[in-house]
Amino acid sequence: MLKLGFPAELMERAITAVGEMTFDTQCDRSVQGTMRVAIEDLESYIWDGSNIMDIAPYSLSAKLCDRPCSVKGMKKAEFLWPAREMRKLLEQLPDSNEAVHLPKVRNCVQSLNRSYAAKSDTQPAKLKSSKLSAR
Repeated sequence: MLKLGFPAELMERAITAVGEMTFDTQCDRSVQGTMRVAIEDLESYIWDGSNIMDIAPYSLSAKLCDRPCSVKGMKKAEFLWPAREMRKLLEQLPDSNEAVHLPKVRNCVQSLNRSYAAKSDTQPAKLKSSKLSAR
C-alpha cells in the first residue's frame, strides 16, 4: 500500500481489519482458479528467465494491484483495478481509533456486495458472520 501511495490512515485501517492468517482443508475450485491466475500473472514477470527471488516483492505487488482485472461474473467489457477497490473498501471501514462494531463492518460489506451486484449479472457471495470478530 505504501508503494501505491496509500495514506498512513488507510494502512492503519488495513492493519486493524486483517486478522490472523487461517488455512482451510477444503478445496474450492473458484479459489484454485484464482490461484492459478495469480501464478500466471507472477510468471509473466519472469518469462525472460529472471529468478523470482530477484524481483522486489513490494514493487511487484504494487504492479499486480495497479492493473485491470476481471472477476467471475463480470461482463466481458468490465474490469476492476484491485488497488482502487482496496482503497474504496478501506475508506468505508471505521478509523483505527474507533471501536469496530460488527453491524458497521457488515453494512460496509453489504454495501460493497450491492455495488458489485450492480456491475455483475451474478449474485455476490453472502457475508458469513462467523468470519467476523469484534476487536
